[in-house]
Amino acid sequence: MKEAEFRKLVKKDLYQIFLFSCPTPIPCNIALHHWFVINKKGKISRWDVLDWTSNKKESWGHLNKNFLRPTAGFKKCIYGN
Repeated sequence: MKEAEFRKLVKKDLYQIFLFSCPTPIPCNIALHHWFVINKKGKISRWDVLDWTSNKKESWGHLNKNFLRPTAGFKKCIYGN
């Protein structure tokens, strides 16, 4: 989903939970990666569970908050595209 399309779905006066998914890159491209995007009355956060740990401030082991943009697919995690 494009970022602009997603922003149209976000309601600043509501709490919302969105579930996204995308194919994982080769060699695991038979699997899907899922993540949640949570809207707390206009404050957006993305939650992922990844195979690796991150040193980011908002990461707890394999659980990552705001590792990528809300609508960025998994391929961007690995290749930076």
